[in-house]
Order: sequence, then C-alpha cells, then structure tokens
Amino acid sequence: MTTKSRGHQLYDLIDEFDLCVLNNGNFTTINYPNRNPSAIDVSFCSAPITPLCEWWVHDDCMGSYHFPTLTRVLLSVDRYQINPPIEKFLYNKTDWTKYNELSISAFSNFEVNNENPLQSYDEFIERLVTLKRDTVPKFVKSNNYRCKPPAPWWNDTCEQSVIKTYKALKLYRRDPTIDNYINYKRLDAVKKKTISEHKRNGWANICNIFSRTTPVSIIWKYIKLFKRIKCNNITYKDEFFVPLLEKLSQNECRVIDNLESYFQINNSIQKSSFLIEPFTWSEFCTSLQSRRNTTPGLDDCPYILIKNLNQSVQKKLLANLNALWHLKKIPESWKTQCVIPILKLDKPPEDPNSYRPISLSSCVGKLNENMIKMRLECYVEANNIIPHVQYGFRRGRSCADSFISLLSDLKYANNNNKSSVCVFLDVQGAFDNVDPGILVQLLSDTGIPDHNVDRAVNSINKALDQLYIYYNDRLALQINPNKSKAMIFSKDFPSNGILYNNHQISVVPNHKFLGVVIDNKLCFDLHINHIITNSLKGLNIIRCLAGVTWGADPKVLSMLYRSIVRSHFDYSCLAYSNSRCVKKLDIIQNKALRIISGAMCSTPIRAMEVETKIMPLCIRRLLLIERYLLKLLSGNDNVLKKIVHFPIQCSAQQTLRGELLRGYFPVLPLIVMQMNEDFKNMVAKVSSLCAVLFMIPNPSLVKVFFWTLNAVFSLQRYMRPSRP
Repeated sequence: MTTKSRGHQLYDLIDEFDLCVLNNGNFTTINYPNRNPSAIDVSFCSAPITPLCEWWVHDDCMGSYHFPTLTRVLLSVDRYQINPPIEKFLYNKTDWTKYNELSISAFSNFEVNNENPLQSYDEFIERLVTLKRDTVPKFVKSNNYRCKPPAPWWNDTCEQSVIKTYKALKLYRRDPTIDNYINYKRLDAVKKKTISEHKRNGWANICNIFSRTTPVSIIWKYIKLFKRIKCNNITYKDEFFVPLLEKLSQNECRVIDNLESYFQINNSIQKSSFLIEPFTWSEFCTSLQSRRNTTPGLDDCPYILIKNLNQSVQKKLLANLNALWHLKKIPESWKTQCVIPILKLDKPPEDPNSYRPISLSSCVGKLNENMIKMRLECYVEANNIIPHVQYGFRRGRSCADSFISLLSDLKYANNNNKSSVCVFLDVQGAFDNVDPGILVQLLSDTGIPDHNVDRAVNSINKALDQLYIYYNDRLALQINPNKSKAMIFSKDFPSNGILYNNHQISVVPNHKFLGVVIDNKLCFDLHINHIITNSLKGLNIIRCLAGVTWGADPKVLSMLYRSIVRSHFDYSCLAYSNSRCVKKLDIIQNKALRIISGAMCSTPIRAMEVETKIMPLCIRRLLLIERYLLKLLSGNDNVLKKIVHFPIQCSAQQTLRGELLRGYFPVLPLIVMQMNEDFKNMVAKVSSLCAVLFMIPNPSLVKVFFWTLNAVFSLQRYMRPSRP
C-alpha cells in the first residue's frame, strides 16, 4: 500500500498527540457502480478513553454521499429518571365521521337525572372519555424510549418519502446495479424536494400566528426548531418551588357578609328572569363555536370532542348543564385546576416572582361559564350598567378608544391654555387579589379646575385619598405607589407633590400607557423611537430567514414583515401621525423591502413597494384613520361625541393640501373612498363631520376609487421587441 504526503502527515499527528483510530473497517461512503467503496471518514480519540468508546456507521446517509459515523462514550452510569409512560392522543388523525356515529350508540341509554345532576355529569364525562379511547388514535411513549422530537413541519408525506428512499438504498447496497442506483437517486431527489416544500409551507403557516404581541423569543424558538437546534430546558431545584407555591396558595379565604348588597342595581331597572332561564340550544351552539381548541383540564376532554359529538348527544349535555344551573350545583372537576407557572417577558427565570400562574380548567366548565358571560354581557349593555368610560373587556371597544379619549382631553386643555394632570395608578397584585364577591362600582368623576397647576395637584391629592379608602376598604385591593406615575401637561411645574396614602407618586416626563409612550409635550418622539427599537428586532428575524431556503420566499417574508414589524407601525398610528420623527419609520420599511425583494441600495423605493405589494406608510396611516372613523360612525357614540365636542380647528387650504397642523390630533381622514348607492348616507355623515371638525362650510373631499382600480404589476408592456 502506498501512502501520499498527506497520509504521512496524518500519521505524524496521530503519533504526536497519542491518538487512536476508532474505525472498525466498515465503509463510510456510497460507492458508484463498478467502483470500490471507501472508509475515508476517520474518527480519533485519546488513548485513555479508547476502551470506553463505541463506534459504528449509520444505515441512512440522509441525502449525503457519506454515511454518518456515530461514537458513544460510556463515561458513567445512566442517571436519567425513568418516567411513567406518556399517552398522547392524536386528534388530527381521528376519523370524526366514525366518532360522530359511535357517539350515538355510546350515549343511547344516557338519561339526565334532574334530582342528582352531578351524578349524571360524572357519568357523561366517563362515557366521553371511553369514547375517546376507542376512536382517537394515540401515541404511547414507553419508559426506555427516547427520541428527538419531530420538526414542526414534519408529516406523513415526509415520513413516507424517507422510508422509500431508505428501502431503495438498502436494495442498492444488496444488489449494486445501475438500475437500482438510478432508482435510489430518483427517490432521494424526490425526498429532498418533498422535505423542502413542506418545510417552506410549514414556516408560512406558522407565520400566520405571529402578531405584534408575539414575543421575539418565541419567534426565535420556532426558527431554532426549524433549524433543528435543541433548546436547553432550565433545571430547577426543590427550593425554587417553595416560594412559588406560597405565592399561588392562600392560607385563608375571605368571607363577605351581606353579599347581595354589592349587587344592588338601580331601582329603575327591574330584575329580569332572562338571567335565570335555562340555556337555549342557540346559546349552546354559539358558545361552542366561539371556543378554540385549547388545552383541557384534568378531565382531559377538549372542545374538539364536544364539537364533533352528534347533535342528540350535545342536547343531552345541554340538558345536564341546565339541571346543574337550576339546582346551583358545581361539579368537583370544575373546582380542581392544574396551575402552570409561565415566565413573564424579560424576567429572570431564577426568581419565583417572575412567573404568572395559568390555570387549565375543564372545557365543559368553561363552556358553561361562557354561556353565562354572554347573558351578562347582553344584560349589562342593554341596561347601561357599566359606565361608558370603561373600554377594557367590552365588545366593540378597543385600546384606541381609551387612548383617543385621553388624548382628546389633553389636546383640548392644551389648545385652551389649560393645565392637565394625569395619574397612572397600578393595582398591586391585581389578578391575585381580586375578590370575586365584589363588583367594581362607578368611580366618581374628578374634574380638574381651570386654574393653575398647584390647585389641580391639590384636587388630585383629595381624589387619591378618596380612591385609597375605596380600594382598601371596599375592594380589599392596594395601589402600588412605586409603579404608579403622574404626568403634568403644563409649562408650570407644581410646588406641591402628589401623595397617595402618604406615599409620594413620582412625576415623570413620559410614561407608557396602553403600549404608547406619552410625553408631556405630546410630540411622541419617544414613542417612535420605542417603535423603531421593537421593529429592529423583527427586522433581524427577517434578515436571518432571508438566508435559508425554507424562509427566503418573498411572499413569506412579506407576511412576516406585516405581522411582526408593520404591526408596530399600525398600532397607535392615530397618535404619532403628525410627529416630526415619523419619517424614521419609512427608513425601517425601506430596509425591510430591500431584504424581502433582495434589491440593491440604488433600487427605487416605489419599485420595491410594487414588487412586494406593500403600500407606503403615509397611505397606510390614512387608510387606518378612515377605518377607525367609520367604526366610530357605526356605533361608538361616546368617543365620537367627545371628538366632535372638542373640534380641531384647521384652515381649509391646509386641509385640502393634507397638511394638518403639527400637535393636533388627526381624527378625520383626508381621503374618502367613493361608495355605491348603499353607502351614500355614510358619505353624507363623513361630509357633515368634516364640516364640524374643520369648520369648513362646503368641504371638498378627494375621492379615490380603490376597488375600481386594476393594478397591473407586470412589466411586459415595457419589454423591448425581440430581435431577429
């Protein structure tokens, strides 16, 4: 055997570092027909650990010319904990037609016991669990079975393509003919194409769930899963769970005397029997359809099992729930919940206070609670029990309504040379200390006098004293003065401080309210810088995905840009649209367009916008303002009346040019779309509102026919004629 110079160098390195070769002589490459195989892949280790090493060649080459070589080092005894078998139900592989048919026979002799509905409910859940075990396929993980979890995009098609390729490879190794080799290479190419397509489509489907509120760490976690990078789990000691359990548990439960006194309603509103009537079939169907497939409670009965039951079985469940509702009985499974601590965003994982408890409740119990909630919403909204200034957790209300109401008051005071004081209070342990037996009563309005700032601060201090008595005595809640902040919108600085329960509330020049950074000058420069900081994190993700095959599709990148970058621009654009720093956002979008389209720095911006089908931010803001204005016209009269009551004065010439005065709130869009005959009344309302807001007798509205324009993105008309 002859050895070349590189071989002699390898031998010298082995002798110099005292290395041992672990190869056992097996071939590590796929040989071409009429050629000898090779063992070119060599593994080395130091001499002391050579007896502890096991070396072998893997059977699957995984699309490469070389077979993987595996080495196991037996350094110590395996100390992994032996867990009990895991049983996982595969709902995506269930034959729901068969499940629906078998549910009829499973509940054929089931009858609701109106005298003892708890026993009937337990029997119903027991039969439902038995039906699930008989019809839903399951994956069982034994004690000694260990495997790497599959990728998020992996499915049966990918698995079958890999199996076919592996069988063709084994056939070729047994019979190395040209036909078997061609068949193996053909199936291997099909396997690579199938995996690449499913990987690309899987990432596109995951991008649909991303939004502005999705943490960047979650997106990076999905990227690591697609790149097959293992995410290490944090190991906790037993001492970690002691303070966490003490935080979640309570030594005693507060008992409220005269509970009915807290639920007294105005005498003009009579008690309605609608709230105590049995639930109807339409209420049950509406509530069930609105439920998403979330993780079930300890009874292990998700919504998908209830949705696919036969209609006759669902009516039996409704009858059982009505019997429980009539006798005011609650099953024990509804009272027992599985509490899982979830790490808060940007919090240290070693601190037990950094976790938020999430409870996994029974899906049937949550379905019953949702029907009750729907009735309460209808009753409360019909009788105007909740004040109109309450925007959270109400249908048809949003954060934009609350923010616009506050901003309108601040703008009105600023335009009339008045001072405003705004205090942002933080309830300490709001979700942990909420008493379910007490309903929040209407807070009295605390008007700010039209005099100097000191008097306004004194009025705020009196209101805070009353608020302390209300929260501490009536609601058993406490305000956290360390997290509470105050802002003063005035040129003068107050000589008196702002106190709450003899604690000083710090006066800050800016504060984040509902995700918007408000400064005392109302110029929103800090908020735009905050938006840029968040958008750059998403831009790094797009830049990372542009370099891989499964994420470099321009359509997928455009979708991801709209979800995690442009969504930050859209939120609260009503506030900062007149800021002097708004053009900074255009620079961020231009960078994203170049990454998505792969264009050079000299490429015109308008060409990239046409190529990626992403509109300019200035037009996007006007479109969102139009949508919000039409939403106010459709029903939210409280915010609309406040905006109309505090009109924004602007000259007609500036309005027609689209140049609103800086520092004023842009409540009216400058572009009004042409509508058909059914929307003429809406156009008239917009025109009259324009006259009220801008003091224009006959406003000239610029009409753009968006849905009548046919955009042609093809460049075929500009192509040169073919030369002979």
